[in-house]
Amino acid sequence: MATTVVVSANTKQLLERAVAKLDVLGHRIAAAEIREAQERKDAQARADSAAYLRSREHMLNLQAVQRECQRRADDALQPWGQRAPAPIAGESVDAYRLRLVSLVQERLPEGDEYREMPMRRTQRQSPEAFTNFENEIYPRARAAAERLDSVAHGEERAVTHIDPVNGHKSVTFLRRESFVTDFKAPIRYVRGFFTPNGYYNTSGRYLHEKR
Repeated sequence: MATTVVVSANTKQLLERAVAKLDVLGHRIAAAEIREAQERKDAQARADSAAYLRSREHMLNLQAVQRECQRRADDALQPWGQRAPAPIAGESVDAYRLRLVSLVQERLPEGDEYREMPMRRTQRQSPEAFTNFENEIYPRARAAAERLDSVAHGEERAVTHIDPVNGHKSVTFLRRESFVTDFKAPIRYVRGFFTPNGYYNTSGRYLHEKR
């Protein structure tokens, strides 16, 4: 025999409110569990990252990146007879890249749009733009070494070319003046002359009597 339970409207409302509260509590518990799981994951990632930074693998990767930075700067400075400096102990890759590109930047000719580029500020504000400028400065500096206007008057610079295929080296000497000028006699100027009446300078002014 079926039994019919009659629930009053007030009781029904109380049950509905209780169920709603249980739903809210269930959502909160689920959100808390998700948050705790994410925090545990983040903490583990930080621990793994710290362990990696202390690992030999990280040191080898860091050295490999720095060697590539040094190689690029070396390639740009080689025609100038310079070598890129080695990284300093504890120097970050970003700091090393900035130091190298600033050194190469000094070899750009006057008036070059990249010569006065604020690389430190660019690196801080936009690493992507810094990389793009870096990629422009290195080949420009290397090409500038072949220009005669990169040599000071009265000086001579040897530019060494290395064949990338066979490693053969050839040297080109750059100078603004012709080598023939080295064999010219020095120019002499007449400042004055003696006559029977005395010494005169080139303007014809009498200076003193000849003794």
